[in-house]
Amino acid sequence: MDNPYTERAMITDTTMFFGRGEELNNIFSRLATSQSYSIVGQRRIGKSSLLYHLCQPEVYRDRMPDPAKCVLAYFDLQTVGELTRERFFKLALRKFAQASNGRLRTEYESTYDGFRTFVEDSHDAGWELGLCLDEFEVICGRGEFDSDLFAFLRGLSNNYNLAYVTASRWVLHELCHMGKIDSSQFWNIFTTLHLGLLKEKEARDLITVPFNRSEVELSTEDADFVLRLAGRHPLFLQVACCHLFEARQKGGVNYTDVEARFRQEANPYFGYIWDHFKDEERLTLYKLSHDEQDVDRLAQLERSGSVVRQDGTYRFFSEAFGCFVGEQPISQELERVSSKYRSLKRGIRVERCFLTGGTCAFRDEIAIDEDKVFIGMPFRDHYQDIFDLVIQPILVELGLNPWKADDIKGNIAINCKICRALQESPQAIINISEANPNVFFEMGLAYGLGKSVLLLKDEQSTVPSDLQAIEYTQYSRDRLRDLREEIRRFFGREREE
Repeated sequence: MDNPYTERAMITDTTMFFGRGEELNNIFSRLATSQSYSIVGQRRIGKSSLLYHLCQPEVYRDRMPDPAKCVLAYFDLQTVGELTRERFFKLALRKFAQASNGRLRTEYESTYDGFRTFVEDSHDAGWELGLCLDEFEVICGRGEFDSDLFAFLRGLSNNYNLAYVTASRWVLHELCHMGKIDSSQFWNIFTTLHLGLLKEKEARDLITVPFNRSEVELSTEDADFVLRLAGRHPLFLQVACCHLFEARQKGGVNYTDVEARFRQEANPYFGYIWDHFKDEERLTLYKLSHDEQDVDRLAQLERSGSVVRQDGTYRFFSEAFGCFVGEQPISQELERVSSKYRSLKRGIRVERCFLTGGTCAFRDEIAIDEDKVFIGMPFRDHYQDIFDLVIQPILVELGLNPWKADDIKGNIAINCKICRALQESPQAIINISEANPNVFFEMGLAYGLGKSVLLLKDEQSTVPSDLQAIEYTQYSRDRLRDLREEIRRFFGREREE
């Protein structure tokens, strides 16, 4: 009996694809109305397998309103070599021809006009088209893939039955802000799916079903061992099951030997994942390996599948990955990153006044007060009540000193008061519940000066679209206790650092 767990690349055998039921339902619910989806996740988490799987007719047959008039074309951008606009259109037409088994007419020119005519004719004929673009980063930032092309693709989706599903390491709006999608606003037609670990039942199905098909013995203890070793990560489950399957075929299992073989194969993958973490992420994981929990940053890593939360605490997604992190010789790196964050926490000094263009009048007088917290908020009764009843008492309890711009006395411009107070404060709380220009000025200056910022927003208010990508804390006027706890947690963590 062949080992069913040998695949390490994209899963193309639908019988070996397990889980992702909720994700598939969410994607198809959008595709049914020609809306676009962006799949985002770490390398090797299963993005390509999911994208390829949803393009299979036997998969979308029961999920699309009219599957007979639906064509989902899988396009792996990483395999096409040099990619120009003309080649992109030519290959996209070819992918649609292959996916439709010749049912679609695709003999069009590989130009803007030709591809638009193809989409328009398909729309008029009642077809629902989906172009599934794997490794989307490949075309972001290439010379010919500029804002005009992305605006063109966005226009096709807005006006015809054409949706896109992309798979990428980065969120599309992050690629935009990196300068790789420029100003086309292509990204804002997408719903984002952050792809993480499999659910418990899905992971167990991946472990048990192929074993059961092969009639090779698998015990409950075996399955539990694999889950501890590999976690709910699809690739590492494949690797662990592969070595367990081989051991079972030989008639006996020594878990120590299986783990050794697993780690020998998995460690290069772990190393790749580790190398692609940002400095602050490696620092957070290093702390976790030494039983220190940086809750906020761990919560961000949980979404990527690097850690899981259980009984209120975080742990590595797998025991083997936790051991790998603990073995990394990064003591000097840790000190460097810690030093960098201590420096960032203190912030940046303003050398040149943005009002006058001259040297900052207070440059030599400013001294950072580690206990000072700048408060930016609209001057209205509700926000003053939030400050008096919630913010100020909690900060004082933590030994911190809240400051507002109007606390600074003296006959100087209000902008200078704000700028000075922010330079002297390592941290800030900014309430963005209203589209208040003064508050937005304070927020921008706080971020520009490298401060640690807690953004607050009343649940009854709406955040401007340009700020929706920034993390904020939403509060209810009826549940101010939750806001108190969030402030206590945020500033408790800041003081620990």
